[in-house]
Amino acid sequence: NIKIMDISNEIVKAFFTYLIDDRKLDKLTVVKYRQNLGGMFKYFKKKKLIDIIPMEDLPAARKTKDMAARPLMDNDIKLYFNYVAKHDSQLFLASIFQFYLCCRPGKELREMKIGDLDLYRKQVNIRLETGKTGKRMISMPDALIEICQEFKLDKYDRDYYVFSRGGTPGIDLLSKNHFSNRFRDVR
Repeated sequence: NIKIMDISNEIVKAFFTYLIDDRKLDKLTVVKYRQNLGGMFKYFKKKKLIDIIPMEDLPAARKTKDMAARPLMDNDIKLYFNYVAKHDSQLFLASIFQFYLCCRPGKELREMKIGDLDLYRKQVNIRLETGKTGKRMISMPDALIEICQEFKLDKYDRDYYVFSRGGTPGIDLLSKNHFSNRFRDVR
C-alpha cells in the first residue's frame, strides 16, 4: 500500500531480508527477484516516476540447494547406453552423435538433416544457422558410420531431420527440450 515514489532503499532491503531469512529462498531465486525489481525500478525512473533506484547494498542469499545432477561415471554410461540401445533407438543414436561428435543436443542435433551427413567422406556438416559456434565440419569415426548404416540413414530424403517424430528421420522438428527431457527420464 505504498506509492512507488515512497519505496525507500530500507523497504527494499527489508523485503530481500524477508526473502532470504523468512522464505529461505535459494540464491538463484533471490538474484531473479533482484533483476526483476531492478528492471522495474529502471523503467519507473525512465518514466520519471521516481528519482532514484532503491536497490543499494541489498543482502545476498546463500546457495541452499544443489540442483546439478551428479556426473555420470563410466559404469553409469555403460548402463545408460545398454538401456537406450534396447528401449529407445532414437535416443541411443542421438547420444552416440553427442558422444562421438560432441554435437550439442539443442539446435545442432535437433536440426541436423540427412543431407548434413556425408557417410562417404565420413563427415558431418554443422550448418551456420544451427551451429552454436558457427559452421564446421566434423569427422565421423568408422564406428559411427556403421551405426548410421545400421539405421539406414543414407536411405532417407536429404531434407529430412535425422531426429524426428516417430523415432525415425522425417519432416517434423522435435521440441527444444526433447532430448534433455528424455535423457533426464532415462538417467
